[in-house]
Amino acid sequence: MSQVATPPSPSTVAPPVTVVVPPLARAESVLPLTKSAGASRLVVFDSFRVVASFAVIWVHVCYKLGSLWGHDPSMLARFGTPFFAISGVFFAMGAPVRRPERSFWTYVHSRTTRLYWPFLGWSAIYLAMEWAEVRFLHHQRSVIFNASVLWNGGSYHLWFLPYILIASFFVFLLSRWLMRHPDAWRMVVILAVGLAVANAFGTPPAPLDPFQDHKAGDPIYFLNMVWLQSPTLLKGVAFATWYQFGGGKRIGGRGCAAGGGGAVRSGQHDGVRAGRQPAAAGF
Repeated sequence: MSQVATPPSPSTVAPPVTVVVPPLARAESVLPLTKSAGASRLVVFDSFRVVASFAVIWVHVCYKLGSLWGHDPSMLARFGTPFFAISGVFFAMGAPVRRPERSFWTYVHSRTTRLYWPFLGWSAIYLAMEWAEVRFLHHQRSVIFNASVLWNGGSYHLWFLPYILIASFFVFLLSRWLMRHPDAWRMVVILAVGLAVANAFGTPPAPLDPFQDHKAGDPIYFLNMVWLQSPTLLKGVAFATWYQFGGGKRIGGRGCAAGGGGAVRSGQHDGVRAGRQPAAAGF
């Protein structure tokens, strides 16, 4: 004899579960993130970093092609170095915010391992190649072995690594100070923008012929290159300060939330749900 199933009584039916997502998590959930090397990264940043890397290569290739073509084709790719300067400052400013328990010396060790040791390694390779060209191919040029190699590098384009390394130390300390004095962010932004404008009307430490200066082993070469890049760095400091301490995060979050949905991807689960910015490796 068949049995008719009786529907469960209302008391046995489980109530629906409502999941409430905090507004900040919803805002950040639309950012395209991916997980890499144990840290969450912004996909847009990683993608543009590849483009900027090719831009830097193009600039140095065009140094020789400009005399052949009659104009400077490197102007199409001059955004590469400024991008790395601004992004380096941006992530250095956010480092104490993401990991307030990390000491300054721990940060110094981490940045030095990532930036300065590769700088010395590549400098040794370039100097060895130059020595071999002079020794075996009889190229008419001098190979400079002096203390300036420690900041100029073994080739003219390596100066940027110690430059952004030292800059990140100062920005890290500035961020620590702003965490204790958050109301001072406007002063920092005004000062950074003011110095950037003043730099545009100033004079460099020495007459600028950077490639020739480097070939001659001139210790002032590094200061010249720092002078040329300082406006970009200072504008990066102003933007990073506004973003981290002046409400830039909240504005960016509202813009993302207004833009529509987006799937929560695996890389977000590290810190985003708690309202922290995703850590980005690189600088």
